Amino acid sequence: MDFNPGAPAQAGNYIFDISQLSGQGSAGAVTLLLQTVLWPLLYAEGESHLTLRGGTHVAWSPPAGYIRDVLLPTLAPTGVDVDCALTAWGFYPVGGGELQVTIRPVTEPLRPLQLEERGALEKVTGAGVAGELPAHIAQRMSSRATNVLKQAQLSSSITPERVKSKGPGAGIFLTAHYEQSQAGFSALGKQGKPSDAVADEACEALLTHHIDGAPVDPHLADQILLPLALAEGRSVYLTSQITQHLLTNAQVIRSFIDAEIVIDGGEGEPGTVTVGGIGLSLS
Repeated sequence: MDFNPGAPAQAGNYIFDISQLSGQGSAGAVTLLLQTVLWPLLYAEGESHLTLRGGTHVAWSPPAGYIRDVLLPTLAPTGVDVDCALTAWGFYPVGGGELQVTIRPVTEPLRPLQLEERGALEKVTGAGVAGELPAHIAQRMSSRATNVLKQAQLSSSITPERVKSKGPGAGIFLTAHYEQSQAGFSALGKQGKPSDAVADEACEALLTHHIDGAPVDPHLADQILLPLALAEGRSVYLTSQITQHLLTNAQVIRSFIDAEIVIDGGEGEPGTVTVGGIGLSLS
């Protein structure tokens, strides 16, 4: 496999509008776009500012709040210094959401992570959100999630939010804050899907992760793999579920760089990931 970029990434001010790129309007996920350009710009010589427009809360992609509240705080100890602000909500199929991102370049190789313990659960926070829909939808999702977690003896602070967006959309977004880690879970509404079912979907994922005891949730496990492969030294983390995304990411990374990645466990099961990073630096 060959990959031959024409030049190193250049720091700067960039605007990426997925609706313009598609030529016909799109709610394409800006968070996936961010994860594509983040790592090259992290190693560029200078600070970069991004405006990303499109879908901020769409299926098959991390919600904007997950990037802000789970991914970036997890990677902060490695030296990743990125700010991410949601300035407009964008649901499928209309989009129209916006993220403002500041990426500060690394000055030395990223540090490895050791995430083998998570500590006690401190709190669960979140919001049931409705955009251009009746307020009772947000209230119903929030109340349902609060009750489900209370029955599981987990205290939470989940608020209803009615937000402005270019098109209708709804969802619930939860973050579990442990002493040594964060984990994120969400579910999106769609026509014909009851609000209670949306809340139950996110709560079920959270409770499954919580019961397992691992610090790293299934989505975070594959999202931190690349930066840890670029870091200097040995990272180890436990995840509550090995996913096909994690296995695929590992194989793709091995095809491009000489990072040692060992995944101990089978797909769909809890497991341990060990990453021997290559220590990439600007010099």
